[in-house]
Amino acid sequence: MPVFNLEADTSYCFPIIGKVILGAGVSAKSYQWWSGSSDVRETVSAPGTYWLTLSNGKNCTYTDTVTIKGACNATSFHFPNAFTPNKDGINDTYTAVGENITEYKMMIFDRWGELLFESTDIGAGWDGTYKSNLVPADLYVACFTFNDIDPKSMKKRENRLFSSVTVLK
Repeated sequence: MPVFNLEADTSYCFPIIGKVILGAGVSAKSYQWWSGSSDVRETVSAPGTYWLTLSNGKNCTYTDTVTIKGACNATSFHFPNAFTPNKDGINDTYTAVGENITEYKMMIFDRWGELLFESTDIGAGWDGTYKSNLVPADLYVACFTFNDIDPKSMKKRENRLFSSVTVLK
């Protein structure tokens, strides 16, 4: 009977990754999972201790367990308060930076409330233009909405932040 290892005990943030697929990585005559399944692989979507017993069909069996804990890292989210879209290659775009964000949206408004820029891609920044023209040096409003996972409760949180951003020349 070949010895196998499901994987080392570990932690996952299930609200973000959704599921983990477990498998022995070796062939056997029969597979018996904790769930009663006899499939080659089994999917888990929550923390717990899981086991698999393999048999070679000749009364030889081997069992391994894996404990998966639920853990989500804290969110970090940062954005500047000014930028210089003068195409000198330094600080030319207004871009937020974040970790452990599940959904994201940035909107930029002028002082009269007109939407100048909108993106759902955290990597895409505002280049300081509106309708292909560079906006004047002034104060603008940035609105960020994003979802993350509370590391203590493991539940999704919806966040909305407003900030001013200064366009400098």
